[in-house]
Amino acid sequence: MNKKILISSLSIFMMTTALLTDNTSATDINNKKEKPIIEEVNKENIEDSYLTTSNWARNIGVKAVFAALNKSSQYVFNRDPSISYGSTRDTASSGTIHFNQGTQNIASVKKSVEVVKKGHQVELWANSNNLLYTGKIVVLLTTPGGTDVINKSVGHNQYSWYSATGTGTHQARYVTSNKDSWNLWQAYYHWGDLASSCTGCTEYSVPIKNYSTFTNDNGEIVTFENIDGKIHIVSENSREKNNSLTKTNSLYTFEELYHEFFDEKLELLTDVAKNIKENDIVILKDNISSIMYDHVNNETELIFYTKFGEQPIRFAGDLTKKYKAGDKISLKFVAQKIYPTKDYISFNYKKEIEQNEIAPNIEDYILDY
Repeated sequence: MNKKILISSLSIFMMTTALLTDNTSATDINNKKEKPIIEEVNKENIEDSYLTTSNWARNIGVKAVFAALNKSSQYVFNRDPSISYGSTRDTASSGTIHFNQGTQNIASVKKSVEVVKKGHQVELWANSNNLLYTGKIVVLLTTPGGTDVINKSVGHNQYSWYSATGTGTHQARYVTSNKDSWNLWQAYYHWGDLASSCTGCTEYSVPIKNYSTFTNDNGEIVTFENIDGKIHIVSENSREKNNSLTKTNSLYTFEELYHEFFDEKLELLTDVAKNIKENDIVILKDNISSIMYDHVNNETELIFYTKFGEQPIRFAGDLTKKYKAGDKISLKFVAQKIYPTKDYISFNYKKEIEQNEIAPNIEDYILDY
């Protein structure tokens, strides 16, 4: 969906040492001395000085914090990344960040990326925590000279990459004006230059084409599959049925439907269902928690509460006179494979949005009981 997003000046992204958590209080950046993220080095011979076998050098491409800007107060919060090292690729994850909502009201996130050799590659993407309406987020990568080498509005799992033509501190940014939740990712491909002493490496010693891995904070290995410009989380959901929720029909609450795609072991939302198969009819029946009309895009957002957080779904036009908070609504979806030979499942609703980039009419999905 095309949305006009205002990107603020880089100057508002000053770093502090406050940790970004859901219960973190704001820290006034004017009262904090800025601490450098990367230790000082002689950058005259940056390629030679960084290409060592120390664990310190392994941190270079991914170690910087995710710095989040509060839209209202202009304060900055920092979140340390979860980092995984590989034989050719190092990866950093922000964990879930709630944009434009709650007390932190995050509008944008910035992360420094230290490129240490020409030809190394930087990769940016984001996983949405929304099941049906995933929204869009702008990802940018700016060179030390101020040139945007990545500037793209992307959807769930869609990645962008840049093969470095120079070294130095690049700036990655993630920006959205929507009330969405995203897990932000940044990978650094060093092609083995930093891996000759790879303490803690978790990636395959011989990389497998189109696959990469990441070790989360619980020690679980998350495997990604790259297909047609998208990065999908490989899950055992379809082989490990959840005994606590065995569906005998196609009727789901939003929480049950989310649970169908949630991998408990990895603690991540995936595109692999536990029970739903291609062409299955899924009926979503639940109470609307809140409803909001977006007059800019002429769309109505319906919000449903789940233990996984609030889940939105959007339809065309102003529906606030027809529906209200507390109303029970029933919607019909058809499960579809994303790729013919893979287990990844989507719905006709999501595919219609991806193809048309506008919210569909509710009449195409509503069921009257």
